[in-house]
Amino acid sequence: MKKGISRIFIGFIIPYFACFQLLAAYYDVLPEGVRMLVLKQVDVGTIDATFSNNGQKSQYYLRQPFDANTLHTATPAFEVFFDELQAASQQAYEEFRLATFEADGEAKVKVKAFGVGYGLTNKLSVYGSFPFYKANVNLRIRQVQGNNNEAVLDNLDEATKKNDVALLINQGIPQLPTVNGALLQTVAKEVFNYNDLGDWEGSGPGDFELGVIYQIKTWKDAGLAGSAGLVLPTGRVDDPDILQDIAFGDGQWDIFAEIGGGITALKGKLDFDSWLRYTIQLPATKELRVPTSYEFPLSDTKAEFKENRGDIITYSISSKWHFNDWFRIKSEYQVNYQGYSEYKSSNEKANDILKQGTNSLAQIARLEGTFSTVKGFLKKKFIMPLESSIAVQRTFQGKNTPVMTRFDLELRFLF
Repeated sequence: MKKGISRIFIGFIIPYFACFQLLAAYYDVLPEGVRMLVLKQVDVGTIDATFSNNGQKSQYYLRQPFDANTLHTATPAFEVFFDELQAASQQAYEEFRLATFEADGEAKVKVKAFGVGYGLTNKLSVYGSFPFYKANVNLRIRQVQGNNNEAVLDNLDEATKKNDVALLINQGIPQLPTVNGALLQTVAKEVFNYNDLGDWEGSGPGDFELGVIYQIKTWKDAGLAGSAGLVLPTGRVDDPDILQDIAFGDGQWDIFAEIGGGITALKGKLDFDSWLRYTIQLPATKELRVPTSYEFPLSDTKAEFKENRGDIITYSISSKWHFNDWFRIKSEYQVNYQGYSEYKSSNEKANDILKQGTNSLAQIARLEGTFSTVKGFLKKKFIMPLESSIAVQRTFQGKNTPVMTRFDLELRFLF
């Protein structure tokens, strides 16, 4: 649950202004001295499902048994107890269960974004973009099984005749507390030092992107452009003390480069564009929880890790149909891939546990309609150049990424 929800922003927008397209064609740049202001509102429908590591769609859901396997290495005291229980009776060890809990959740995310662009020359433009997030997470936890002390005691009966330690364990098991939701909340807070479980909401800035776009070459009905830039770690990062929060940024600097182009057919009626972006995520030192078990997600210890998130590859291919000088419609297919993250510390086991499931893949379909006055302005048929667009996109397949539908409203002003 923690990894899935806190990674929502990765599938949500990678990167937020991937392909900061200035005008209708991908390879267009702003004329020298012309400025652009971009206002964008993004709403994401309820996120309650994910594509798992094997690509299967499933609800955000966690089933966590508090059994011997998951509790054995959770704390030093548990380790001593379960070592003795296992030595006394392997069958009793396998039968042991305090309780089983299920948790499911859903998240809602809204983003307001502001972007500015400026034409340094007729071939080179610079831009900056800055998102502001607001998110809500609803987390529901319920107990689906209680303890099975009777089965454990039955398996210990024979062992108590041969082993004094087994006798002590046999006498102590009935004294174990009854685990319920209230105790789980207490354990999470008092034993593992997490904040309250349950619903969470937060707002704040995301990561700021700064880039340049250069028009490499143009022909009569085609062109090429390239861009490069930085993503600054200005967004809220994941809090290791909150199990159900969402990060608005990833906490390190990114460097990206992008290249793409397009062609126009049918006398300017039909455009085809394609672009490819590669993002290098630079390493950063972060304070994280130190996991001790592949099965049990909680840890009572924090430490500093050198985190190197996996590099990101984003590819897009799209087509646009121009109905006239004022209206156009665009369909787009996009793929986002992120490689495995790497962790470095003195704890090799924790490094490996943290790495699990950090790679992701998202396939996205997008449909966008745009009203533009740019050509009308150039023909002196409208008082100012601007564009207004509305879009919907859906993540329809993926791996370790949320299933979601996203709605965008965007306004662009040229002056």
